[in-house]
Amino acid sequence: MNSADQLEYGTDGPPSLDMLYSPDDILSWTKHDHCLHFYYSEAEYNEGKNMTAAVA
Repeated sequence: MNSADQLEYGTDGPPSLDMLYSPDDILSWTKHDHCLHFYYSEAEYNEGKNMTAAVA
């Protein structure tokens, strides 16, 4: 999944804020469930010479 932070990177992924999530959204949607662990992170992918991107 891509978060709204993805827009800052200008890389692949949904280009519209309403197609992205925020960690607060996920926690709100699951507040009535038993969530053992929620982890939000950023990663940098290097898939070759012309394919380096940061993802949130």
